Amino acid sequence: FLEFAHPGVSKGTGLQVVAELLGFGAAETVACGDGENDRELLDWAGFAVAVANAHHDILARADLVVPSVTDEGVAVLLEAYLDSLA
Repeated sequence: FLEFAHPGVSKGTGLQVVAELLGFGAAETVACGDGENDRELLDWAGFAVAVANAHHDILARADLVVPSVTDEGVAVLLEAYLDSLA
């Protein structure tokens, strides 16, 4: 497996561009990740979420760890958030 990308391009810079287009910043952003290619994404977001089976470096960066991918951890997070709005 081999990936090529411009050194200045990452999931984090992509999220930053989208956030700016939508009118919000890092402080209002939650990002979820599991792999090494999610480092910049979680570092940029104001709140970093990792699934339980994430790479050890991603787990160390997380503000919150949710259940694993196989246990639908991100769905659990979203459902809990939506329930809190009710």
